[in-house]
Amino acid sequence: MDPEKIKTIIIEQSGISREEVEKLVQEKKELLGNLATEEGAAVLVAVELNVEVKEPEEEKPEKKILIKDLQEGMTSVSALDGVVMEILRIKRFERRTGSTGQMASMRIADNTGEIRLVLWEEQSEAVEKGKIHKGNLLRIIRGFTRKGLSGDLELHVGRLGKVIVNPSDLKPENFPKPAMDAIPFTELEVGMPDVTIEGMVTEVSPARAFTRPDGSQGRIATLRLTDEDEAVMRVVFWDEQAPKASRYSVGDRIQIISGYTREGTAGEVEVHVGKATQIKTLEKAFVKPKPRPVPLPEIRHRMDSFDVEGCVAEVTPLRLFTRSSGEAGVVADIYMTDGENWARASLWDKHAETVGRVKPGDIIRIRSAYTREDQYGLTINAGRQASIEINPPDIPKGLFPPLSTEPKTIKEIKPNMTGVALEATIQELGELKEFQRQDGSTSSVIHFQFTDETGSIPTVAWGEKAETLSKAQSGQKISIRGAYVKMSARGENELHIENNTQVKIKKTTN
Repeated sequence: MDPEKIKTIIIEQSGISREEVEKLVQEKKELLGNLATEEGAAVLVAVELNVEVKEPEEEKPEKKILIKDLQEGMTSVSALDGVVMEILRIKRFERRTGSTGQMASMRIADNTGEIRLVLWEEQSEAVEKGKIHKGNLLRIIRGFTRKGLSGDLELHVGRLGKVIVNPSDLKPENFPKPAMDAIPFTELEVGMPDVTIEGMVTEVSPARAFTRPDGSQGRIATLRLTDEDEAVMRVVFWDEQAPKASRYSVGDRIQIISGYTREGTAGEVEVHVGKATQIKTLEKAFVKPKPRPVPLPEIRHRMDSFDVEGCVAEVTPLRLFTRSSGEAGVVADIYMTDGENWARASLWDKHAETVGRVKPGDIIRIRSAYTREDQYGLTINAGRQASIEINPPDIPKGLFPPLSTEPKTIKEIKPNMTGVALEATIQELGELKEFQRQDGSTSSVIHFQFTDETGSIPTVAWGEKAETLSKAQSGQKISIRGAYVKMSARGENELHIENNTQVKIKKTTN
């Protein structure tokens, strides 16, 4: 077979660009030297990409039918030519007998009309294997018609029928042109069966294995794209599609044709890569997107790949931990504020050393962050894909107000606040208790209510400060500076006093 024809088949079935195919063939020739011809090298590339290379079997029936001439109840449509306008879905189902079946559907058109085409069983395998794409020309032989669930006429192909992809006697210019324009990310909605998008790769998450609820194993990989409007889209690759994600790098500009949309875990729209999806590498034309920070009060659980900015209020020491795999890791927390709202950010592994380079009052930007909830509430996380900037020059001075250590009232305390300074009265002072830490050392803790004229807050004192406060009395006033707020097990704010908190017990007057 002509090597150029083999390359064309690879392009059509794999969705990769001609430049990439040429490169792969050339690499095979260089690897094998005089052991492989151009044709042989092309066939080897096709085998690696799971592309079936064979001369198409073509039938040219005497009588052809146009879409406008189709009627309900036709049992053997001799031949009909059309172009794939839209890939709808591939579906597996269970029959009443308990056996499983498969179907694929799409919309095809000629110059007289458009109709839904349904392929059954082995006929649907061409879609499942990625051999039929939007824009392909099809010749349908021995199809039959019936009314669909919506009452519209449909063309079906079963085991007696046949589908020929891109017959050599058909020309694209003689058929309607499918819509290939990219849809802006902001216009995508959940449940769209066939979408085309374009964007620049900003993040690649390699394929990883997971276990489904039924115990079966699966694989998933993701890309993050940004479009010209700087909107962000998560692209999901499942199972046998997952290795495709690793073909792309940050900075690549790609086009995804015949993806479909689903709802993500946080309610956002995602584009998923199916078996009929094509991905093409485009010329790079985007620049690195500008930061689009999410304001602190808008941050929610299970948000992914977002930017956040704030003023550093407090940093914590590094903490070592052991992963379930037995591998050691390190994490440190910073508390950040915009002047009104507060948030805790956990910096993992390579990012943990950031706490040695920042101090309260610095401005910090975390890019490609994600959120999770733990026992202390919502946490912003800087993981493998994140980047951190300290005092970025593009953030105007004065955007965040300077940190204040003036005493506050209990009413003004907010979640995750640090550096808390206030004067209030001890109430319901509990007993001093000892406990053992994970490292085997012992410490002390005491609980009480802290009240002022604006309200009350449960308070916990630790270590030396717990012992100091155990000598106070209920009703006695104290002033503190440098406390912090956590979320209690009941889901309410809880004030914490540790060894670095300044505590002054007011003397009682008789």
